Amino acid sequence: MKICWDNLEKLRLNSRGNLVNKNNAVFIEMEFCINCGEPYLMSRVDPTKFCSIQCSNEQNTIDLTGKRFGRLTVLHKSPTRKKSVLIDWVCRCSCGKELTVTGTYLRRGVTTSCGCYRNDFLHGKSNIVVGDVFGELCVIKNHDYFNHKSRWLCRCSCGNTVVVLGRDLIKGHTRSCGCYKSKTTSERCKARLIDRKFGRLLVIEELLERRNGHVYWKCLCDCGNYSEVSSGDLNSGKCVSCGCYRFDINWKGGISAEPYCPIWLDEDYKKSIKERDNYKCQNPYCWGTHSKLFLHHINYNKQECGPQNLITLCCSCNSRANINRDYWQNLYEGIMRNRGLLNDRSSSHN
Repeated sequence: MKICWDNLEKLRLNSRGNLVNKNNAVFIEMEFCINCGEPYLMSRVDPTKFCSIQCSNEQNTIDLTGKRFGRLTVLHKSPTRKKSVLIDWVCRCSCGKELTVTGTYLRRGVTTSCGCYRNDFLHGKSNIVVGDVFGELCVIKNHDYFNHKSRWLCRCSCGNTVVVLGRDLIKGHTRSCGCYKSKTTSERCKARLIDRKFGRLLVIEELLERRNGHVYWKCLCDCGNYSEVSSGDLNSGKCVSCGCYRFDINWKGGISAEPYCPIWLDEDYKKSIKERDNYKCQNPYCWGTHSKLFLHHINYNKQECGPQNLITLCCSCNSRANINRDYWQNLYEGIMRNRGLLNDRSSSHN
């Protein structure tokens, strides 16, 4: 705060002290500013060694002369300022153009060129040179220009070659040929599956061999046999044993099959029942909304799996039969009796 020193005597509180009253505030008269050397008034509330913010910035300014920021090289401090507080520097761009940039914008990376870098980037040019390394990729040569964008031929650390857009290399969008993602995914999958149990299978280790691009795992079954299963079959529940569960009538995907009779596990027998019914739903009031067929126990006793107690129904009709069971039982018994297939309700096929 620079003042007119001719009127200083009018502001002085007393003739002997250095306290000055101005605008109902008390200031201390200082002999000189450590930057410009001129006298000034310092507030008792906010003491400072400078007469103004401009002098303070000049005193604390970091010398940027000779430093490089992107494409800009700082030449010297600008004698003029775009803003009264911030300090400007004269810079020369790599394209040869000189311009004035605020020091704060240089240090923060806001301004890195005269504007030529953006134009080069939009027209497919870049400052990539052969031999540059971006992540796992090493630039071999300039491949071509595609849609006004430069594409570079790169060799990955795994040995594969790949063509990548220049801007994807600069921005870090592409760092490998894809092997890095596969590697990290495999590591996460490995940590997730090891020592886990899927049905009867216990995952032991990952196999180095890849089959059609899929990862396979060595698993130990509860029966003592070893099997090799893919990650997809384990996670989806498609494979839950080495194959032994098919011969165990008490195993059905981890759920006991005790409510059914043993012949219920015979797929050929169930296929013969559907063939007898011409692979059609036998409900005369079928809605016709589903094509998948099921075998329904007419008397709802799952231990009686004889042909007289089984009838072919679609998915919708099979679900509807669980409501108002007496009605559906009488209906299906009448259908089987009219077809001559129901003589004795107590007979069963074992």
